[in-house]
Amino acid sequence: MKDLAAARWVLHPDNPVIHPSPPNWLMGDPTVLTPGESPDGQWHLFCNTLRHVQHFIGEDGVAWRLIGNVCRGMRAFVYPEDGVFHLFYELHAATYHRSRICARTSTDLETWSAEREILAPLLAWEGRLPSYTSCPGLVKDGDTYRLYYSAGAIALFDTLVTEPRYIGVAESEHILGPYRRHAVPIIGPDPDHRWRNRGAGSIKLYPKEGGGFWAFNNGIYRGPDGRHGSAIMLLESDDGYRFRQVHEQPIIQPTGEGWLRAFVYAFDLAVFEDETRLYFNARDGWSKGKEYIGFARAQWD
Repeated sequence: MKDLAAARWVLHPDNPVIHPSPPNWLMGDPTVLTPGESPDGQWHLFCNTLRHVQHFIGEDGVAWRLIGNVCRGMRAFVYPEDGVFHLFYELHAATYHRSRICARTSTDLETWSAEREILAPLLAWEGRLPSYTSCPGLVKDGDTYRLYYSAGAIALFDTLVTEPRYIGVAESEHILGPYRRHAVPIIGPDPDHRWRNRGAGSIKLYPKEGGGFWAFNNGIYRGPDGRHGSAIMLLESDDGYRFRQVHEQPIIQPTGEGWLRAFVYAFDLAVFEDETRLYFNARDGWSKGKEYIGFARAQWD
C-alpha cells in the first residue's frame, strides 16, 4: 500500500453511487470486496438500511445492482480469509436499546451460515441503557485477530439519532472468537478536539508496509455553529492502540450542501490493481436527512 499520508482524496464525479429507495431513507456503512478478493471477479458491496444488511454487485465498483438482503443488522464489515468470507455486523434488540456484534460466513457470497454472537455489551463504558457494541472492523496482527468496535452512545438533538461515544478493541487467536476485550476504550470524546469533541465514532485499520497501521476514523463533533457533524480523519499508529492524526484537517468532511451537507460517516478502503478507493456514506441534512454511499480516489501528485 502506498503512503496514504501523501494522498489527495478526490470525490468520484458520479457520486453518490448508491441512493436510498423508499421507504428506506438510509444507505450506510459500506464494506467492499474487490475483484481480486471475490469468488467471481466482481465488485461486491455490503451496506445497510435501517434494518437489513444488503448485498450489491458491480463490474466496476461504480454502477451497482442490488442482490438482496443478507440478514437483519447494520454496520457490517466483510473480512476474506482462505476462501471464506466473514461478515461481521451489529444486531439491535427489538427495542433498539441494546446491540451486539454478530457474524456469518460464506464461501460463495450467496449462502450464509447461521448467526453467531461475537461481542455483546459487558463493560460500564459500553453502556447500561442504552448499551451498544457496534461498527466492527477486523485486522490481523501476526497470529492475533483484533476486533475494533464502537460502544456506548451519545444522543444528537439535531438529528434525533445516537452515535458511538467510544472505540474499543478485543483480541483472539480465532477469527470467530472468543475475544478478549481491553478493559478501557482506546479512543473517546475529547472536548478540545475540533473533529471529535462529542464522540469517537468508528475506526478501521489497515496494515502499513514495514509495520504499523493506517486508520480511518469518523469522529462526532459539535461545530462552531452549534450543529453536529462527522468527518473522516486519517490516523496512523505504531502498535494499533495509540494513534496520531496525520493531517490537521479531515481528508473528507461535510461541504454544507448536497449529499455531503451534514455528516460524512463510516468507510472501507478498497485497493485493486493501481487504484485506491475509500467508500463511505454521507448525510444530506439533520433531523430530515437522507444517507447515501459514494467514494473517493486516492491520488498522488
